[in-house]
Amino acid sequence: MKELLKKLITAPENANEFDIFMTYQLESISKFDPNIGTLKPEEVDLYIDMDRKPHFSVFENAFKVEIRKELKEYWSQFWCPSFTVVNKKAITKSHTDENIFVNLLRSPKCLEEMIEDIEMYTEEMNEMGVEGLFFPIAFKEDGWNILFNNKDGKVYIQEHDPVKCSKIAESIKDFYS
Repeated sequence: MKELLKKLITAPENANEFDIFMTYQLESISKFDPNIGTLKPEEVDLYIDMDRKPHFSVFENAFKVEIRKELKEYWSQFWCPSFTVVNKKAITKSHTDENIFVNLLRSPKCLEEMIEDIEMYTEEMNEMGVEGLFFPIAFKEDGWNILFNNKDGKVYIQEHDPVKCSKIAESIKDFYS
C-alpha cells in the first residue's frame, strides 16, 4: 500500500506541493521514519505523534468490529493532510470530474475525531440500502464522498442531487490502481 500511495502522491499530474510539504519530503512524513528530526518545527506540529502507530482499537471498540487489514494499511503509511489526485474511477454518469481529495491521517488522534462522521456515513448508506460500516477515504470537490465499506471491503461513492450511492471499486487498492 505504501508504494501505491507514494506513486499516487508523486504522479506528475498531481501537485508537487500540497499544504506545507513538498514531494521530496515524502520519506520524512512516513510513519516511524528515523529522519523525523529533518522536518521543520512547524511541520512537526502538524504531523503530531508521527512516531506512534495508530490504534485502530478506537474504531474496533466503538463499532464492535474488526477493522479490515486494507484500511489499516491505507491509514498506516503516511501522516499528511488531504491532497488532490486524478482518479477516473471517481467519475459517475451525473458528474464527470475526476479530481478527488485523498484523506490520510494527520495523527492517531484523528481516529477519535472521525467516529461521528463514520456513524453519519454508515447511517446514510444503510438507509440507501447498502449494509456495512463506512469510512471516508476521499471526497470530491462538490461534496461527494468516497467511502470504504468495512463489511465487504469495497469502495463506494455517495452522491447527492439525487442522493444515491454506487460501488466504484472492489478494494482501496483497486480504486487507486
